[in-house]
Amino acid sequence: MKDTRPPDTIPNPYTTPSQPTLRFDVNDWLPYIEDENASYEQKIELIETLWAIVIGFVDLGWDIKSVNESCGEDADLYTLLTSGMVDLENAQTDQTEGRHE
Repeated sequence: MKDTRPPDTIPNPYTTPSQPTLRFDVNDWLPYIEDENASYEQKIELIETLWAIVIGFVDLGWDIKSVNESCGEDADLYTLLTSGMVDLENAQTDQTEGRHE
């Protein structure tokens, strides 16, 4: 069977498709552990260790999808992370107040 696509659309078998890149900035993650009783160096080490674990999962075969591929819209890292967080101090206060009413 002959390939009828124009020559400019035939994939080159010697080139690999570009993979999405991961951007890592330790300063994006420091606010999440600012209240921990650890030195700055220990906090950096923890964040870098967790990042190495993430990269390990990627190496094991978890696919990296760009934000546009995964959800169809751009997203802000801070907004994504804080939207899934629960404020336990306020949640416990709200539950206690709800029981007394």
